[in-house]
Amino acid sequence: MHSADIRRLLFGVVIILLLAAVFHFSTRQYDSLAELFHGATGTDSTATATDSLSTLPADSASALADGINDKESMGVDSLFAFDPNTADSLTLLRLGLTRWQASSILRYRRRGGIYQHREDFARVYRLSLGQYERLAPYIVIGKEFRPAADFITPPRPNYGHRNDYTGRTADARTGSRTSGDAGRYHDDSTRQRREISLRDSLYNGRRQPKIQRGTTVELNIADTAVMKTVPGIGSYYAHRIVNYGQRLGGYVSIDQLDEIEDFPVEAKSFFRLEPGFAVRRINVNRLTERQLSRHPYVSYAQARAIVNYRRLQGPLKSLTQLRLLPEFTPEELKRLEPYVAF
Repeated sequence: MHSADIRRLLFGVVIILLLAAVFHFSTRQYDSLAELFHGATGTDSTATATDSLSTLPADSASALADGINDKESMGVDSLFAFDPNTADSLTLLRLGLTRWQASSILRYRRRGGIYQHREDFARVYRLSLGQYERLAPYIVIGKEFRPAADFITPPRPNYGHRNDYTGRTADARTGSRTSGDAGRYHDDSTRQRREISLRDSLYNGRRQPKIQRGTTVELNIADTAVMKTVPGIGSYYAHRIVNYGQRLGGYVSIDQLDEIEDFPVEAKSFFRLEPGFAVRRINVNRLTERQLSRHPYVSYAQARAIVNYRRLQGPLKSLTQLRLLPEFTPEELKRLEPYVAF
């Protein structure tokens, strides 16, 4: 084969590769735009894309039809309430989200993802803190998407016992009987209910005996069975104490029990912390954003700030390096300090 033939062959191969690259790029652009409009033309809305575009300003609709820039967001005149589980792509664009963020939300939903709480929206791909803070007040999660635990209130313990023969309630402390449900201590004051619960549980002979004043249990070692021997602590709070301690990595202060919702403060005097207990620490230089945010003292925004700092400045050597970041207050850094490793 002559050199001229070889050159013509190579030239033909180059032309074919260039045409294939142009075709591939064009196909990706078309697929991306089609994915963006999926929510408006598919399962997210019964309206057509043409009808939805008519609700946008003329310049915004034109920009959308031509394909807006990845970093560019739609002009927003005013914000409005929306549910990220049902909003279509055009609604998300009108809220100021970029084309890729709207596409990411729709793709997440098609894969079975659900936004159960407002804070879940902070996980949207490349959503900045400013965008989240601007949209958060307008996020409304539909009842059908929220967990059942948000609507079910655990029943209050009944410290009286039912007499199977008379249908009356007997006071476990005095043995006196009252008709109906009077023994359930229907009192409007939460504090009074807790005081009655604490006092009566000391004399509860039908359940596991309660410890007396002056006796304490070790907060980091006791299991739920031991927790229930503390006056004022039943199965509900025993599990809450143990579970929260596991999420923290261990308690470093008795006052951390106040972080459990509606915890009976009178019961704190029955707990102690033994010196030398080693809490479980999280390595802020190795864990991912999602892993960091699992700790009760690290929010999604703070986990993202830590990961971004590592990428730009290198590994952390002390939490004081984060004191200038707007996501952290001095109090939050001090609270987190016992639980981090470098």
